Amino acid sequence: MVGIAKTDSVPFVTPFAKPTQSTVTKGTDKSKPISPTDTLLSKIMLGTLGCVPAYDRYFIDGLKEMKMEHASFNEASLNELFNFIDKNQNEIIQAQKLILSETQIHYPQMKILDIYFWQIGYDKELKEKEYMSKE
Repeated sequence: MVGIAKTDSVPFVTPFAKPTQSTVTKGTDKSKPISPTDTLLSKIMLGTLGCVPAYDRYFIDGLKEMKMEHASFNEASLNELFNFIDKNQNEIIQAQKLILSETQIHYPQMKILDIYFWQIGYDKELKEKEYMSKE
């Protein structure tokens, strides 16, 4: 399996992560500037290209829970994730093989990271809710 080269991918991906601004008019004469969120941009990029994880609430909570330094959709975070991939390459490949054998679908490395950190963030919230309900 071919991995993603950190030095090649981050400069390619980061320009897409910069929000663009549009002007929308809805039911009024006044134009209102809007920008897509990091969550929307990263979900689109994950779904179409598989080159970044989706920076949604649970994924970000998972990054923080695992003491990752960067939890925003930016170059520093992507570099940190590529370092995480380098350190955990064998486990990521095993996860890819397991999913492929069960579903016949190949998940890119960033989808594996998305699932991993999302689950950590989700589990953290469940534990917090359980703790709060006991009080």
